[in-house]
Amino acid sequence: MLGLWCLALAACSSEKTIETPRGNVTVRENSDGVEVTSHDGSLTIQGNEKWGHISIKTDDGEDIEVAYNRDSLAADFPADVPVYSRSKITMSQVLKGKSAVCSLASQDDTGTIARFYRKQLPENGWDLKDEMQFGDMVLMQGKKRGSDLTVSILKKDRQTAVTLAVTEQKK
Repeated sequence: MLGLWCLALAACSSEKTIETPRGNVTVRENSDGVEVTSHDGSLTIQGNEKWGHISIKTDDGEDIEVAYNRDSLAADFPADVPVYSRSKITMSQVLKGKSAVCSLASQDDTGTIARFYRKQLPENGWDLKDEMQFGDMVLMQGKKRGSDLTVSILKKDRQTAVTLAVTEQKK
């Protein structure tokens, strides 16, 4: 049984080491996508056509993490940012500790979606600061304990595009 498992794993993956001026990089391909890892572990890239994750340890000791998902929320997307339920997530990305972005598509009109965010943002602790409307576009801005949120709602043809963008203020 173990032999069959090893054969199946070998058939689904491949690995290659590449020499670079900064050291070796290992590239692994498996059934879940590709993984690239530097020799010292300071860089890891994982992903496929639906998701990706990049982890970097800088020479200054800073850890940088970026997560990306297509068609679903990326890991660590802020739970206090409501996602309109009658929409489809088209993309989300998180730069851990700095920013997060999510793009949605809905068949609903801008007014219906704007009403949802006017109600849900305060219920999730966001203080609505500004709202502007330009034809078929609504922009809302909110603040919450060191974070800024921009909600953009724009009617395009037969769909409404919603962008949620969160940035953390520098401390």
